[in-house]
Amino acid sequence: MIHQHSSIGKKVPFFDRREAGELLGEQLYEYTGADKVLVLGIPRGGVPVAAALASKLKLPLILFPCLKINHPADPHQSIGSVCEDDVILHPDSEIPTDIIRHQFSRMQKKINRALSVYGRLPQDLHDVITILVDDRLKNEDTLLACLQSLQKRNAKKIILAVPVITTREKETLRQKGIEVKFLLSAPALEKTETYFERFGEVTDGHIKRLLEKAISSNSTADSGR
Repeated sequence: MIHQHSSIGKKVPFFDRREAGELLGEQLYEYTGADKVLVLGIPRGGVPVAAALASKLKLPLILFPCLKINHPADPHQSIGSVCEDDVILHPDSEIPTDIIRHQFSRMQKKINRALSVYGRLPQDLHDVITILVDDRLKNEDTLLACLQSLQKRNAKKIILAVPVITTREKETLRQKGIEVKFLLSAPALEKTETYFERFGEVTDGHIKRLLEKAISSNSTADSGR
């Protein structure tokens, strides 16, 4: 569905992150209500997309933080990524170890604070299909630590679901054995808000409400089985 942007008369692909998540859910309909399938939302923008997808498919939603590590001299250049239990750095980053250690420590503290509130992903995923969700993928650096963590946990299958992805990253991930579900692909991406009619900030409060709603929905579904 194409929406008319109310302020500038420009057509945009999606109304908001929720609609994008529901559309991605249509591509994954075969997992509706399935056992041992988890939807993993990457904060911040990936959580509303993941919540809508999980709701449509009647699947559990879990927060799975993954942060990009920026170059200390250029915040627009990434040198790797970090999640709860993994860090990946570019081999040619040439950044002093003490600077990397400081960034890594700061980011892991931030991740652990979030996980202490929202819960952690199980360490053993050998019979679990994981659907990793973000609101776009311009550079796979953001996801590398998450993907490595899921592989270490022996996830049965890893599916990446994103509304918007670059052609290059889509093909790179598929070559690594990652199934990729997307709504729009292009050689280069514009700013994320270009693709959404409504693209507001995702706050901690918003994330908390989405996760609480998902937990409540899953509890109701389980009690009805």
